[in-house]
Amino acid sequence: ILDLGVDRIRAHARELTDRLQREIPALGYPSITPEDNESPIVSFVVANPDAAMTRLKQASVHVALRFGDKMRISPSVYNNHQDLDRLLAALPQ
Repeated sequence: ILDLGVDRIRAHARELTDRLQREIPALGYPSITPEDNESPIVSFVVANPDAAMTRLKQASVHVALRFGDKMRISPSVYNNHQDLDRLLAALPQ
């Protein structure tokens, strides 16, 4: 963390969460996380949680499902845009 720097880690996570905030709602998953949220965690409503989790597991994409229909995603320094590409491609539309 010290080598990378906290500010760079936050900026990287923010780049990824901003992309998720733009692209996941366009696929039919409304965001419940405010856009100006500083947390590296974003959450979305999933209409068919079972189908979404099945497809995500098949694609080796790990997200958390909370409260039945809330998908929680927390990208960090170890994630990149290719990881998001896999996530977006795996979500049922």
